[in-house]
Amino acid sequence: MGNLRKLATFVLMFGSAFCLTAQQTDIATWKDYTYPASGFAVKAPQQPHETGTNSGTQYLLYWDEDNDVVLNLIAERGPIDCAAWERWAKNTFKHSGPKNAFKYPPSKVSSPVIPVSASGKVATVDGKAVIEADAPRNAIQDGYQRHECANGKLYHFEAGWRKGERKPEVVDEVIKTFTVLPSDTK
Repeated sequence: MGNLRKLATFVLMFGSAFCLTAQQTDIATWKDYTYPASGFAVKAPQQPHETGTNSGTQYLLYWDEDNDVVLNLIAERGPIDCAAWERWAKNTFKHSGPKNAFKYPPSKVSSPVIPVSASGKVATVDGKAVIEADAPRNAIQDGYQRHECANGKLYHFEAGWRKGERKPEVVDEVIKTFTVLPSDTK
């Protein structure tokens, strides 16, 4: 009887963990969060935490302490010349650089506080240039960065997860829901 009870406990625990993970990646259960002062909206499985920084506002969009996963967004105050930022991005990230090196936009384009991984590549998302990079977050976490400029604001996504594991789907799913608000709603 003891083994049957252990098996039932294991199945119950595994099933609960599976349901929690499924809920976190089931976008239909996520809520919309809008931040007019920072000019964006996003869907997330949990309410983001907001913290002021020197250059703007940081939003902890997703975290899972049990699996060591985090996704942050920093919205710089601005105003940023997005055309100048895009030119800098396209000229600077023609070729991938070392994963542990960083590049900083010139101060006339952006706050030099937020580094961009030198391994970044420019991609086009919704007609805008974005810089994406897979780079270590720290000694125990792999990471991902995405930087984009829209409506005079610069947005920096930064995610981390256990070293050696695949990027969790929830990171891309939250970022896909990110939308910049029209200028007249800020």
